Amino acid sequence: MALAHVNYGLRGKESDGDELLVKALAHQLGCKAFFLNAKEEMSSSENGVQEAAREIRYQWFNELQREHHLKFVLTAHHLNDQVETILFQFMRGGMWSSLRGMLPLNDKIFRPLLSFHRKELIAFAEENNLKWREDSSNRTDDYQRNYLRHQVLPLLLQLNPNLEQSIASRASLFREGELLQERTVHVELHRYFEKSGSVNSIFKTDLLNCSWPRLILYHWLKPFGFSSRQIDEAVELIHAQKGKSISSGEYRLWSNAEHLTLVNASDLEDVRLEIEKVPWTSPDGVIVLDLCSPSDVSFDAGSAVLYADFDLIRMPLICRNWQAGDIFQPFGMMGKKKISDFLMQEKVSAEKKAAIKILTSQEQIVAIPGYRLAESFRLKDGTKRVLRISFMSLA
Repeated sequence: MALAHVNYGLRGKESDGDELLVKALAHQLGCKAFFLNAKEEMSSSENGVQEAAREIRYQWFNELQREHHLKFVLTAHHLNDQVETILFQFMRGGMWSSLRGMLPLNDKIFRPLLSFHRKELIAFAEENNLKWREDSSNRTDDYQRNYLRHQVLPLLLQLNPNLEQSIASRASLFREGELLQERTVHVELHRYFEKSGSVNSIFKTDLLNCSWPRLILYHWLKPFGFSSRQIDEAVELIHAQKGKSISSGEYRLWSNAEHLTLVNASDLEDVRLEIEKVPWTSPDGVIVLDLCSPSDVSFDAGSAVLYADFDLIRMPLICRNWQAGDIFQPFGMMGKKKISDFLMQEKVSAEKKAAIKILTSQEQIVAIPGYRLAESFRLKDGTKRVLRISFMSLA
């Protein structure tokens, strides 16, 4: 057993006094004690005070567990904390997890006092002459949670004196409901879900025909950083026109003709790569360039493999994202066409369109890998060297 205490330095000498109490308790119990001075980390954090403090302490707890082979972290969260957590998260728009509150055991975090009221713990401490310190910041209404504790809960308790016990006792029931919901939705999600390369999709018709589209979208999108508010926006995307999208920052959800499609935003970032020589493979392994002879040319793979006259190309080739003003003459067509119009004609979905790369030589478009060669670089009777442009995934 060991004690762990973080001094955030938020209350000056009072914070230092808390640390001294823990040191005295460790000496009394004859156990190890670990202390972290987080004053500098708190002052440099861009997060709110409560969020920053929580992140600092749990990261440190994890480090202590690994370094000293400690099995669990025991916290002093009690019944009142549980009630406040449930009400606070519910008011902020939480889902099932807000109703079941904190789990008694969550991975390596153990909360053995969740079923005990604060009054019971104080009575036990007084009967056994145990010393404790009150955090003076808990007496103010500076934080929303404190306002809930001091102003809102007393009014609710006037309506129902047993409210705290009632909410806490239902936490386990809501946890069972959460597990049942997760299992049911997981089965449905697995049935609707489609994955092609790095692109994840769900048919709109499946969402429209199921009884709980909002829950399906919640469980699908929540792990990718979408907020509860954005889940509501995702529901609206089911009926939205093609090309509409929402973003969680790292991921983007698109509305297409038949699907809702999720892509990693990094796949859509601007790319400009210089190709000095072939063979060459793009960093993501999607585009592969190599040389072959005219006798090796085969059109069996369709647009997945394109062939260009290499002697018409001036190195370096540039592999980059297509841009709104890009124009080329597609192989087999008369006249030039905007790439945007060509992709629309080919019925390329919005999220795929944003990730498409082109090959250029001296500002001339050579090809859209996976889609079409430019007419001016087509093979001729006198072609001696062939540039083979392979597109390894149509995701």
